[in-house]
Amino acid sequence: MSKPAKFRRLNQHIAQQLKEDDALQDEFEIALRILIGKYDMNLRDVVSILDPMAIIETAPDARSPSRRV
Repeated sequence: MSKPAKFRRLNQHIAQQLKEDDALQDEFEIALRILIGKYDMNLRDVVSILDPMAIIETAPDARSPSRRV
């Protein structure tokens, strides 16, 4: 098989894999939104369950002023 033909075949394979990845992402997002709604939660609640330190690290410190001088 020539290199250009092999390259085209690999590009087609990658494109197909990307389509499948997008489809799985969409399915996951829909399922997650259904579960979040079912349990009356929001995305922040889900993140706090999966990674409790993420909320602490990204939350602004209440003791420090919100603007810099």
